[in-house]
Order: sequence, then C-alpha cells, then structure tokens
Amino acid sequence: MPKSESSEDIKAGPSIFRPADAQRIADISYADESERQKLDLYLPRDKTHLSPLVISIHGGGFSQGDKTMFVPTFLTNYGYAVASINYRLSGDAPFPAQILDCNAALKFLRKNAPKFGLDSSRIALFGVSAGGTLAALLGTAPGDTASESGTAQVQAVVDWSGITDMAKYYDQDPHRRILIEKLLNGEPSKNQDLAKMASAVYFAKKDLPPFLIMHGDQDEVVPVSQSEELYTVLLKAGADVQLHIIRGANHSLISERNAKVVIDFLDLHLRKK
Repeated sequence: MPKSESSEDIKAGPSIFRPADAQRIADISYADESERQKLDLYLPRDKTHLSPLVISIHGGGFSQGDKTMFVPTFLTNYGYAVASINYRLSGDAPFPAQILDCNAALKFLRKNAPKFGLDSSRIALFGVSAGGTLAALLGTAPGDTASESGTAQVQAVVDWSGITDMAKYYDQDPHRRILIEKLLNGEPSKNQDLAKMASAVYFAKKDLPPFLIMHGDQDEVVPVSQSEELYTVLLKAGADVQLHIIRGANHSLISERNAKVVIDFLDLHLRKK
C-alpha cells in the first residue's frame, strides 16, 4: 500500500544535510555531441572500497536547469559517490535526446568506474521533477530508449515528483502545455508514439530495479496522480516499488525526513550484504 506521511512520521536524527566531505571532479565529458553532455562527480573522501554510485538528474521542466541544481551531495557522507549530470534541454533538441544523454552518461560511468573508484554493479538513479521523469523512464525502459539495447539497467531508482504519463499530464495542466509541446516537438495527440516513449507507465514489467516514488499531495506542478499511476502499474506488473505520498508537501520534497527515506532505500538495495 502507498505510504502517507507527514513531517512527524519519521525522525531523521542529526542533520542529514551537513556539508559533504567529498572530492569534486567538475565538467567531465561523457559524450561529444553537445556542450551539455557533461557531469560533475562527487567522491567520498573516506574510502576503503569501491563506492556505490547515485546518478542525480536535475529538474527544470526539460527546458532549463543544470547539474548544480539540488545535488544530493549529502549522500557522500554515507559512502555514496554522486554523479550530477547535464543533458540536452528541449531548446537544444526534442525528446528522445534527453533520455539518450542520461543513458550515455550511465554507460560512461559504468565503463570508467574503476578509474574513479566506483562499483559498477551498484548504481542508482535519483531524479527530481523532470529529472524524476527521466530517472523513472531510464529505470523502466532502457532497451526502448537507449542507443544500444539493454545497456542501462541499474540497481535502484528514486523518482521525486516526476511526470509518468505525458499525454495525461498535458491534459491535466494547460498552463504548462508549452513545456510538453517543446519537448515532444508538438502536442502529444499528434506525436502519440513519442509521447508514449517518454512515459514510464507504458514500460511496467516485473524484471525492473526497485523503485522508490515520492510525491507531495499538494504538488502544484505535477499532480500526485502521476506517481500514483506509475506505482499502480508497477505493482500490478510485479515490480518492487514503494510509493510515499507526503501530506502537505508541494513540488519540492527537500527535507531531512525525505532524505532519510532515500538513504534507507539506497542502503537496502546498494549495500553489499
């Protein structure tokens, strides 16, 4: 069942968002088609073994934002490396350029994992808003959206407030239709195949990495029903999925409590037993 929580439900303890003790390697090129195809890598300084990796995908309505937006560097305090990636925005190229870039970054990081001290067998995606859309899509449909089939499988996916059905979202929010039209190079009804390719709900199956979906019930940008629908189809398909609906929360989910949920989820699925 979906979990409905308020800020009092989970005690985070000492500040999770303390300054990260990390080594930063900036502007690493993961492909050469665009200046946007770069990432920043944050490595925990206290390393005695290969680090599990969390790939952070920023939001911004697919039309703005960059790899400096809400980077979960606090995860380096818990032994995780964090790669924050840029991808081509809708003004640079329409979909599927965005998901292809995410896949290219993932492949680059997996290939170069030994160089950076990363464990290529323990990789998670963490996306917020538009980044949540891309994280959920990359987690559900690597073979359908990647440049090379089957190269994008990961071990866990965290989706905060993402769009999961482009056509439904287009009908739900007339004020933001221009963002979807720009992403899909037209209305979803006139680009049905592309709209489905950009919608994680169409790729639900049992053999998927574990999913953590989080959404505020007062989200004014992406209706909570978008996350509820993804949860429903994944659960029906037999996938391992959690849905946390945060009572009173809007589109931003940044809080000690929510970060603690993410840490517990990552520890469960990325820590070696």
